[in-house]
Amino acid sequence: MERRARSKGSSGAALLTALLPLVAVWTYMQVSRAVPVAGAAQAEPPPAASRASFSEPQQFRTDAWFLPDEELLGFVEVPAGPFLMGSDPSVDTLAFDSERWAPGQLQGAVELLTFYIGRYEVTVAQFQAFVEATGFGVGDRTLDRPPDYPVAFVSWPDVLAYSRWLEATLKEGAETPSQLRRLLLDGWRVSLPSEAE
Repeated sequence: MERRARSKGSSGAALLTALLPLVAVWTYMQVSRAVPVAGAAQAEPPPAASRASFSEPQQFRTDAWFLPDEELLGFVEVPAGPFLMGSDPSVDTLAFDSERWAPGQLQGAVELLTFYIGRYEVTVAQFQAFVEATGFGVGDRTLDRPPDYPVAFVSWPDVLAYSRWLEATLKEGAETPSQLRRLLLDGWRVSLPSEAE
């Protein structure tokens, strides 16, 4: 989540990585009702063949869009501050030319504002809840993995649609923690991270 405008240089991978934790938080919230109590005796895990069916991943709340069972549903604050962006080929011999800060400069200092990012990748269960809630069309392989696996085979528009849905759902959901709802109502957005983030 962020308050400021996104740079046009955001990478799709960074965006998906940021979105994935949000989905994880959502999946956790949807699954938590069936999560066994810590320390309780648990049955042996089901055989691998049965994992393909919709099972309830641990540490995610079924009542809160399968998001992580954490205070901010898996979002963690990254404090404002500077960092060195770019790659120095003398240190990273596998760096590409496109990883330079600027044509004439290998690295440069970037000052980021405070932002929040998902601790976990978006899971199949989280993305499935979005698909079921909205009727959004996805490819056959998108939901064809165990629910606690990271979602795959999603496009940029799929990720943006999920982000918008999750933001609206978190703003309106009774299960949304008050601190997270306050952030969203104060103008923070659910989106993919920028390249710098």
